[in-house]
Amino acid sequence: MRKLISNLRLVAVLLPAHALLWGSEVARYPILPAQVAQALSNAGMDVKPEAVSFGARVVASKSNPQMNVLEIHSASGSQGDRNVWVRIGCREVGVCLPFYATVAWDQPLPKTLETIRGATAAATVIGSPPTIRCGAQATLMMENDRARLDLSVVTLESGYTGQVIRVATTDRKRTYRAEVVGATLLKGAMQP
Repeated sequence: MRKLISNLRLVAVLLPAHALLWGSEVARYPILPAQVAQALSNAGMDVKPEAVSFGARVVASKSNPQMNVLEIHSASGSQGDRNVWVRIGCREVGVCLPFYATVAWDQPLPKTLETIRGATAAATVIGSPPTIRCGAQATLMMENDRARLDLSVVTLESGYTGQVIRVATTDRKRTYRAEVVGATLLKGAMQP
């Protein structure tokens, strides 16, 4: 009995209690206003970190993740408003959930993200529907220098033109990441 108790003490010293119950601990890194300002700057919106604020704490599973601007719209709904909501997402899947940041921006709100230089997601200002909706049937076109393959797929996420979303084969046995080209067309890379 004493040996059992000493072994339990040793395990308790080596691992925190929640790691014993829930598995290994996952590190979370805060996303800072400066990181969002950098993502906006990469998309052509010159914003200072002081102008960025969050409604809640935002975290990622990696430190300093690369981010994309997904949506932008006026906080009040009018084009003349100087406060905008920006929806940001991490480029790598599973690193962070998409989140909103409020930005005090001193320029008129663009009509679409396509007007912002270098934006990876050509999403329109909120209010317009996504190019393709979750659950929609589509064709995934994959090609390389030797072959072209067209697959029937089902979208697992909604997305705008230029945005990369997850899709699955119609039997749901295989998933892919694909760029939205149109309402029923997606483009992906051939996997080995």
